[in-house]
Amino acid sequence: EAGQLDRYQHFIDLVTRLSTFVGQILDGRMQSIAIRYSGEVCDMNLEYLTSTIVRRLLVPILREGVNLINATHVAQQRGIKVEETRVPVPENFTNLVEIEVRTDKDPRKVSGTVFTDKLPRIVSVDNYALEVVPRGHMIFLTNNDKPGVIGNIGTVLGEHKVNIAGMHLGREDAGGKALALLLIDNPIRDEVVDRIRDIEDVLTAKAIRI
Repeated sequence: EAGQLDRYQHFIDLVTRLSTFVGQILDGRMQSIAIRYSGEVCDMNLEYLTSTIVRRLLVPILREGVNLINATHVAQQRGIKVEETRVPVPENFTNLVEIEVRTDKDPRKVSGTVFTDKLPRIVSVDNYALEVVPRGHMIFLTNNDKPGVIGNIGTVLGEHKVNIAGMHLGREDAGGKALALLLIDNPIRDEVVDRIRDIEDVLTAKAIRI
């Protein structure tokens, strides 16, 4: 049982990080939260995992009064639909948690898994495959996939003494749209994020902290 509990703890960690991440890349008012569990994770107490996700997404809006017991109820009171789907048969991963949040702007989706090394990983964002352990300070970017964009971002960060600890890129087709997740050593100031947004072919840029 201890091993099972230990494993469950890793999934609580995973959904906490996934929901913290997706909550910070959202724009607009939340309308629905769709959570999809597939593979081995379906054997676990999903009600608790779902409550953890919903609470994480609501806390930045409500600040207080939302806890694990009332999170789903509070969401419904605010007109936010919460849907949960279970697919017991594993698909691309032995286990996968996918969170899709719809707002009055663009929907956002993040998927993650726990591999045998116990580390929680994001494996896709908005259907772009990229693999990253979400922790610490990050910059999330979407851009047109053109030469020089990443270089220009590096230049701006260098000028502001921001060190890149890791870089993860996802793209559809060469020359299409791409996204990047940069892991950085320290928090980043708003004006630096604004400078990045002003770079040609950068579509969006957000500072994230997990």
